[in-house]
Amino acid sequence: MTRSLNIRNSLWSIFDVTVYPILFFAFTPYFIDRLGEEEYGVWMIANSGVIFSMLLIKPSQQVSTMYVANYLDKGIGEVRQLLHTIWGATIVICTCLTAASGALSLTINKLNLELFSYDRLPELIVSVSVFAFFRLFSEVLIGGLHGFQRHDRAAQVNFCIRIANLSACLIMMHKGIPIYMQFYVWSIIQAIGLIFFFRFFKKEGVGFGIRMKKSNLLAVHNYAKHSLLQNLISIAYFQVDRFIVAYNFGAASAGYYSIVSTIFNQMHRAFEAAISWFFPKMAGYKNDPEKIKKFFLSIRAFSIVFGTLALFAFFYLESTLMIKWLGQKTYDALSPLLPYFILLEFSYLFSISGNLFMLGRNEMRLNTKLEWTYKSLVIGAMFIGAYFGNAPEHVVLSMAIVMAIGMIIYSYVFYRRRDWGSPIFEAGAFLLFIGAIAICITAENIVLHITTLMVSLCLVYFKYFKNHFNKRLLIDG
Repeated sequence: MTRSLNIRNSLWSIFDVTVYPILFFAFTPYFIDRLGEEEYGVWMIANSGVIFSMLLIKPSQQVSTMYVANYLDKGIGEVRQLLHTIWGATIVICTCLTAASGALSLTINKLNLELFSYDRLPELIVSVSVFAFFRLFSEVLIGGLHGFQRHDRAAQVNFCIRIANLSACLIMMHKGIPIYMQFYVWSIIQAIGLIFFFRFFKKEGVGFGIRMKKSNLLAVHNYAKHSLLQNLISIAYFQVDRFIVAYNFGAASAGYYSIVSTIFNQMHRAFEAAISWFFPKMAGYKNDPEKIKKFFLSIRAFSIVFGTLALFAFFYLESTLMIKWLGQKTYDALSPLLPYFILLEFSYLFSISGNLFMLGRNEMRLNTKLEWTYKSLVIGAMFIGAYFGNAPEHVVLSMAIVMAIGMIIYSYVFYRRRDWGSPIFEAGAFLLFIGAIAICITAENIVLHITTLMVSLCLVYFKYFKNHFNKRLLIDG
């Protein structure tokens, strides 16, 4: 294993967010076959509900990462008090979310509502909320380990939990056990995983404890407030489109849409995981403007190059891989979505390094404004695409167009706030890049395709990589 902590953290983080989804997706044809298209769509929406709640609790995770990294210089005693306060607040939040889910279940049962043609919806909501309680607390513990720069330990435990969940899922589907019961079994597995998380914290000198210390709550209040606002818009961004598709085009279409959406969500997470250690690194970094600038530009170079090459590889291989994986029939159902999701991710890629930088440097107000600006625009595009379009791909096309506009605004505002280059030039370079990408992935003329491919790759190399990538900074930080 590499001696560089940065590289080790990157490798384990990428492993965690890629290997499990690959295994999960490999069994997707089996899931669809066992559940049927309608119930599979319901199951995917239930999983989306867990992701929804995970985004809601993410402020506690980010606060853990930010302030553990900041407080390490003050001694382990200060870190221990901080984490005990965050854990106590998290338990309160998770309990409230579980109670709200229980109230929703009782309401649906009382009114005899039938949604998505699933007659066990109240039981499903309760089981999902129980699982979410343990999953959310795990996410906060992962944030604390990230603050200790131990992404590797967090990834190891998280991966084992998810493999156990997948194995249990396969067994229960084979035996025909209802999907709501799966979430109860997952809850037990997740609770066992908490024991191993706390063993790692014990090695860092922090045992389990709950202590609602007012001074700690006040210290993280402003950061947590902006983090919550950012994650509220992220919840809408990541989840609203699936419900729009389900409402306008049916649960079966939502199931296929969820497959593609989840693929690209995981792909984006992998791009973010590759440099996720940059966030706590910035949080604990000394105030050296010139070194911070070089570090950021080097990280941005790596992120854009890595993401661009990965997306092009997926673009050229997706038909072969997905037909073998899902079969021709399923691929035909979701293939119209793929080019537009690729275009969407090419734009979204450019927000990763800036977002992690602002989280680490506590530029939360600016980050909140930028997140709300471009994600609100994209959410509006979802409704426009569904209203004027007649297929799910029109929703994604609208999102891709507006995301490109949002990233132009993002680039201009981000670089305007710091002396790292002309904001107009940065926004213009992105516009040229995304324009070339859009033509490249939609052009039927081979000459035009190759020309725009070369233009986009040359732009990535000469604008973002050549004069900014610093291997030593990436390895040693």
